[in-house]
Amino acid sequence: MCTGSKNIITPQIALSSKYSQYPNPLVNFALSHGFEGIEYSILSEAHKDLYAEYSILKELAESNLEVRYHMPFKTVELAHQDPYHAEKSTNYFKECLDVLNNLGGGYAIIHIGLGYKNNPERLSYKHALKNMERVVDYGINKNVTVCLENLTVGFTSEPSSFLDLLTRTGALATVDIGHVVSSPAVQEDIVSAEEFIFTVLPYTCSAHVYDREINNEPFHIAPGNKNSLKSRLEALLQGNCNWWVIELEEAGDILHTADFAREIINAN
Repeated sequence: MCTGSKNIITPQIALSSKYSQYPNPLVNFALSHGFEGIEYSILSEAHKDLYAEYSILKELAESNLEVRYHMPFKTVELAHQDPYHAEKSTNYFKECLDVLNNLGGGYAIIHIGLGYKNNPERLSYKHALKNMERVVDYGINKNVTVCLENLTVGFTSEPSSFLDLLTRTGALATVDIGHVVSSPAVQEDIVSAEEFIFTVLPYTCSAHVYDREINNEPFHIAPGNKNSLKSRLEALLQGNCNWWVIELEEAGDILHTADFAREIINAN
């Protein structure tokens, strides 16, 4: 797991494919504005679509930037209460890890319950634990580190259950600081956003950076100023989280947020 020593590493600032799903605009924007990597969201949720998307993945992998892979799947669900659905989902994640291994990708960010925010009764914690562990182990064999991202609802929206999933499955964490501040645990003052982050900090290797998530469009809100992010990013700096993705769509919002993040890093 990631250790908790302070300021051993300076986080790389990465561009999210929320900006563009096409390789050339992503790579050109990243290189033009000092981004050190790209986090690309794989949108294919079936074999035939993944095969079609492979050319994009290959082109990105051949750039001079580090590329990590995000899998915000809505129908592929490891924790589904239906054993057949959960098994099929587990096998698909393994197929994706095979692809990443072929491309030289080292990280995969996955979710539990992303497509079931309104139907949590269709999820099984037992299946989440069992199948996450299988995917993590498969990733180890393929030299791909599997990271679990926290959401605003469900098993990963509460710090203790998020931590339990990490420790029992061997997954590392991608902490979405916008999800943290919008989670019920923080909104209801059960914990602060910083306490949430510290709970899973020893396991945290990457983060999604923006202000907060809301239910309306756009879902991700850019920070109005550096202070909107300061305490959460300073918490991350006390661990070994070496990958900060600016998870926004608009160029201006991306650049301002990246500047805020760099200012906070340089001040610590």
